Amino acid sequence: DLTRLCSVSDMIRQAGISEGQSSYTTGLTIPSRDIASALGVKPGVNVFYINRTRCTKTGMPICASLHYMPVYLADELDPMHMPDSLFSYFERRKGIFVSRSNSSLTIPKPGDPLAVQVRGDRDVQILGLVQQHFDSRGNPVLFTVDYLDSELFNFSVTRIREK
Repeated sequence: DLTRLCSVSDMIRQAGISEGQSSYTTGLTIPSRDIASALGVKPGVNVFYINRTRCTKTGMPICASLHYMPVYLADELDPMHMPDSLFSYFERRKGIFVSRSNSSLTIPKPGDPLAVQVRGDRDVQILGLVQQHFDSRGNPVLFTVDYLDSELFNFSVTRIREK
C-alpha cells in the first residue's frame, strides 16, 4: 500500500522475502540541480550517496537503490557496516523521524544502470520509486531512487473520486 510510508527493508519483509547480503558503494558526489533542490542544498555542494543492491539469500538481486543525503546527516554512517534501514539510522543515530515523502512511480529505461543492477541478465520488468523524504518538521533529509523486481513486488493505491 503506497499510502503507508515504510523502509525498503520493511517492504522486503512484508513481501515474505528472506534478504541476503547487500553490496554497497558510498561516497561524495555533486548532485543534479533537481536532487540538490530536493535536499535543500546549494547547487555544486557535495552530498553523501549510497548505491545499494539488495539480494535474496540465494544471491538474486531484488532491489537497487541510490540514496542521497546532506553530508552532515551521514557523518555517523560506517561504509563498512551499513545499517539495514536508513530510516532506523536516522531515528537511532540522528534523532530524526522520517515522517513523509513525495513519491512517484517510474518505469526505468532499459539501459538505466540502476535497473541493470536489479535485472542483471534476467528478463524482468523493473518498477521504480523516486522519493523525497522529510522529517517530522518538514525538512528534506533523503532523496532516493529505488528500483524493484516487479515479479516480487506490487503496489496499490486507494483512489477516491470526488463529487
